[in-house]
Amino acid sequence: MLGQGCPSTALAFNMHASVVMPLLESAEVSIEAKRRIAELVVYERKLIAGNFSEPVTTSLIGERPLKARARRHNGGYRVTGRKMFASMLDAADFVLVMAYPDGATSPFAGIILLLPREAEGRRVDQNWDVLGMRATRSDSLILDECWLPAVAAVYLSDDTRPFRHDYLNWFWGSYTPVYLGIAQAAFDELRRVMHARQPEG
Repeated sequence: MLGQGCPSTALAFNMHASVVMPLLESAEVSIEAKRRIAELVVYERKLIAGNFSEPVTTSLIGERPLKARARRHNGGYRVTGRKMFASMLDAADFVLVMAYPDGATSPFAGIILLLPREAEGRRVDQNWDVLGMRATRSDSLILDECWLPAVAAVYLSDDTRPFRHDYLNWFWGSYTPVYLGIAQAAFDELRRVMHARQPEG
């Protein structure tokens, strides 16, 4: 229904569901991390955006190490990098960022960090100006030595491939209803116009 009424809103909300649900369902994510995410979403009504893509690749399918880096510092993490297509970033209370943990040796290693809007070293490059989908605000996120506490790490693995593959239904499949909603709205409008049309003669 959201897709029929406003595709930008539907796509933006999809970014919330497509990153929150894999974390809640995965056996690789600790009970403590799941509880924290659920409390934020259910009880505090927070919106969480996902920001995994980078200028050269999407970390959901890319085979090279991520450019964004996370290193242990002062009981937490310092994160540096540039992320792209951060849909809903303008409205989200938190964003889940995937980075490459310093010290890892596998090109498939990754860490997912829960980053609040007010995090030190976080800024937004408002470069999203795409006709028809401007309202998704899929801007770029710049992280410059952004510090996060240790509890911000909700997922850490030397091989992210099973996690990425096991939840393709959320990471990619959840986009499908958005586009089906757009198609349904276009079809309904076509039927309305054709039935209302009164040819001359």
